[in-house]
Amino acid sequence: MLNYVVIIFCMSFLFSENIRYVDEVFETVVKTEDVVYGNAPDLPFWFWVESNTVDIDLTMDIYEPAGDSLLNRPVIIFAHTGAFFSGNNELDDVVDLSISAAKRGYVAVSMNYRLGLNVLSAYSGERAVYRGVQDGAAAIRYLREYSSQYRINPEKVFMWGTSAGAFLSLHLGYLEDENRPEATYGIGNDPDLGCLVCEGNQYEQNPKPNAIVSCWGAIGDLEWIDQDDSVPIIMFHGTSDPIVPFESGYPFTIDIALPIVYGSSLIHERLNEVGILNELYSEPGELHEYWGTVNGNWFSGPNEYFYQIQNDAYIFLYNIINGSSLEVGNDCILSDGTEGFLDCELCCWDLGLKDWLGDGFCDNVGGCAWEGPQFDCIELGYDCGDCNLLDENIPIDICEENMCNPLYDTNEDSALDILDIIMVVNTILGFDELECSIDYDNSGAISITDIIIMINIILKEND
Repeated sequence: MLNYVVIIFCMSFLFSENIRYVDEVFETVVKTEDVVYGNAPDLPFWFWVESNTVDIDLTMDIYEPAGDSLLNRPVIIFAHTGAFFSGNNELDDVVDLSISAAKRGYVAVSMNYRLGLNVLSAYSGERAVYRGVQDGAAAIRYLREYSSQYRINPEKVFMWGTSAGAFLSLHLGYLEDENRPEATYGIGNDPDLGCLVCEGNQYEQNPKPNAIVSCWGAIGDLEWIDQDDSVPIIMFHGTSDPIVPFESGYPFTIDIALPIVYGSSLIHERLNEVGILNELYSEPGELHEYWGTVNGNWFSGPNEYFYQIQNDAYIFLYNIINGSSLEVGNDCILSDGTEGFLDCELCCWDLGLKDWLGDGFCDNVGGCAWEGPQFDCIELGYDCGDCNLLDENIPIDICEENMCNPLYDTNEDSALDILDIIMVVNTILGFDELECSIDYDNSGAISITDIIIMINIILKEND
């Protein structure tokens, strides 16, 4: 009887437990307004004269989960929409995103950045984007410099941009000083804007984000993305977007005065070419800001896309946080929110497929087309079976234990049933010892998670 009581308790505990960084686990947030992260020359409202600048403070609002005791938290910086002409960090969507991120356990930052776009000038367009990128770099450097004060993990700093904010994020992730657009050097009395880290502040910190979420963004040159880059990214874009092209074209469709830009579809292809982890969620026929905003303020939203985009993005970021080194066997989260594992091609698989490891089958595709998020996997040329012979330096510890087979068949009677669950419970309680291993995640421990996985497998088989 005790065994069944323990099992019922474990089921109740696990089904009621939300996942930090994926689900909203805090009820309230604390907001700190107008934190100054830098100072830089800004253009007055009329952006016709680039030489007329006034130094301004660069500010951000910081949202934190109320009552949180963790010391080393990931941070998301949200960059607003507005075509580098308008907008601020109090727009509806970035405020709601910041609150939701903080409730999920992140430190959330909604940043202001310098504006200044003459829509009739390609020269002005390149300079406007570049100033925003400099400000994004300054914000990241500031947060890393004061990571202890804000209890931030400096190795988990993420950028989330919408429209112009996505331009900022993409260029910050993949543009280098040697690729600076010619316009940024200035002509006549217009100032040289300087290097990417030459404005805002002087903190000697890495200005690059650890991952990017791009909502309807684009980049000025696909060649800026190369094999020296490594920032993973998830992108969302409507295929009929008339403001920022899904493929390539002029911003605003007909504004031929601005430079041609390259949208999420072509960015996705380029990232695949150079082997950078990325996901693309395209919505056929959808327009700009299809989660229900017009220039950042709710118009017909928030709609179901707003919540779905958040769900997909937070699962992507969770996998970056939880599998920071992207090693074989690390935990990951599938698109339905359940726990999975990274296979030998760094794809997220259902735990029920873990017996694939070591089967001697060299899979050239991986599980990504069938299970979990649509990672674009880099074929490593091996699995944990015979294919690992292609590289003797690859660690294969995860494949060397005597694993229970079939999955979780702890009493080795070729069937998974309640008797196997009882054996695992007794092992956790110290009353028994397993003859084969169920340490499928190579963590060195058996936990309540294994019990719930076993129960789910049994339920599926009897469904």
